[in-house]
Amino acid sequence: MKEFRSLCPYSFKQLEYMLLRKLGEAFAQVLAEVLWQYDCLIMERRPERFQVKQVRSRTIETLLGVPVVYQRRLYYDREERRYVYLLDEVLGLEPNETISPGLREAVVTLGVECSSYRQAAKALAGIYQHPVVSHETIRRSVIAVGQIAAAAEERQRATSSGSRCVPKLFLEVDGIYERLQRDRQKFVEERVLIAHEGWEADGKRCQRRM
Repeated sequence: MKEFRSLCPYSFKQLEYMLLRKLGEAFAQVLAEVLWQYDCLIMERRPERFQVKQVRSRTIETLLGVPVVYQRRLYYDREERRYVYLLDEVLGLEPNETISPGLREAVVTLGVECSSYRQAAKALAGIYQHPVVSHETIRRSVIAVGQIAAAAEERQRATSSGSRCVPKLFLEVDGIYERLQRDRQKFVEERVLIAHEGWEADGKRCQRRM
């Protein structure tokens, strides 16, 4: 068996990570070229109000664990009197975002499920065999997603026009304790409120009527 190992000095795991890295690099190159073609198409079909100023690069960490560095044009909007990267706006990329939407979903999931943001960063580094994002980036991503969800809930509450009336409405309140990561206070209580119309039989169990 030793003589055969000399023909292939790598284990399956080593080959897997090596090829993953190579595929990631090829993916980043192709993605950068595709983005540049999109930017050229936008330039050709843009309204006259947008004046080309210069070309600048941007780096985004991707879902394959390899950053993509791509070029895009900076425009000056004569009507709104502001500078804008049309490609970034078309793609839905925030100005200060450093990770792709796909990777953001992954880090938010890890940030919520892991015991700490540092542990989430280590778990992600273990998958790709090198550091991908910092624990601070994961923390900011989780906070940003939470703010978006809270804003959407607030908009839904503000535009609600329900007119349903029920004879009785039951309210159940409970508390869930969550561990804090960067605070002198170790735990915080999140209060949960459930509103329902009562209970109804479901086989041998009773469930709430929502």
